[in-house]
Amino acid sequence: MRILLSTIGSRGDVQPLLALALALRNLGHAVRFCTAPNFTRWLAEYGFPTHAVGPDLEQMAAMPPPQLAAPRPRPSAEFLQQLANDAVRRQFTELQVAAQDCDLLIAANVVQYATHSIAELLGVPYRFVAYSPDNFPSGAHPPPKMLDPHPHDMPAATNLQWWQEESVHWNQLFGATINEERGKLGLAPIADVKHYLFGERPLLAADPVLAPLPETTVKAVQHGAWLIDDTRPLPEAVERFLAAGPAPVYIGFGSMRTDPALAQTMIAAAKALGRRVVLSSGWARLTTAEDADTLVLGDCNHSALFPRVAAIVHHGGAGTTTAAALAGTPQLLVPHNYDQFWWARRIQQLGVGASVARDGLDTTLAQIALHSVLTASMAMQAKALASRMVTNGAVLAAQQCTGEDRQ
Repeated sequence: MRILLSTIGSRGDVQPLLALALALRNLGHAVRFCTAPNFTRWLAEYGFPTHAVGPDLEQMAAMPPPQLAAPRPRPSAEFLQQLANDAVRRQFTELQVAAQDCDLLIAANVVQYATHSIAELLGVPYRFVAYSPDNFPSGAHPPPKMLDPHPHDMPAATNLQWWQEESVHWNQLFGATINEERGKLGLAPIADVKHYLFGERPLLAADPVLAPLPETTVKAVQHGAWLIDDTRPLPEAVERFLAAGPAPVYIGFGSMRTDPALAQTMIAAAKALGRRVVLSSGWARLTTAEDADTLVLGDCNHSALFPRVAAIVHHGGAGTTTAAALAGTPQLLVPHNYDQFWWARRIQQLGVGASVARDGLDTTLAQIALHSVLTASMAMQAKALASRMVTNGAVLAAQQCTGEDRQ
């Protein structure tokens, strides 16, 4: 089969699809990607061709972020509508090119507005992929939001009401433009954007112990997290730093446009507790003064580093949370947006970490939160969770997507 894997987002959106691509290739299928241009070279190293769409997201993330203490300006409704219209039209154009001659289209994350329609146009199967359970409608949780997240301790009826409102919002924001583009292709209009986006039997690429699929209104399938077998050694400088003293605290915020003050606050909290620090520069290109107890590093193999640190401070992305859980290391989440608030709540429920709000965070609050995860009991809980997680989710998903699980 010729298979297109499409996603628009950070490395956390692309890396699970890479795991699936490797599993599909091992089954003899030809795989290509449609994603942001900053991932083209990385995917080419694995031998996968890529059709680039949209801007370089890493460059955008390196732009100066809003400061923690400053009020955050809100974009106007007109601006958001124009942004939505442009994104939908661009995807309809680009995906028609990327999907030529494909036999199966797989789209990951909720900003894939055109993929299902292009699959319908080509007459081929379509599968949607989510990386977090809270992407699916359920009374167990509210819908994720980029700003002003809903509280996560409300009754099911309230959560379902919010999901209904979310569906109306998506229809208002994207429905007209999607149907306009579908009309150009001779496709009938759709009534509900979210429902159509999910399609039949969407996939949840998350570990069933760490992030179990709740009761939901869609017939989702869960095999486990989609993980690559990353065998890269750690850089020599990292090995020397780890060998020179006790296990450090890892601090990193991945692809987030993080205020450098947040990193400095967490570094100060760790130092106040007598801990050494490894700071990941991430897409925000964070940095700090290096000394015998502080190391700044770029991209590295999380599966090699995370088991060797005392705690992992991060933004709460699905990929980083899963990697930390697999390492059996306690976590402190500082969620920034969207599903990160769900993950923050989940690792607290499991007793393998804590969470602290980004807004209003100072060194004292950060120190209290970090101290709460640097305990022997939480380390034992984290190791116990790691022993129960599964690692072959991508293989099982590849077999099901291509029908080979029935052989």
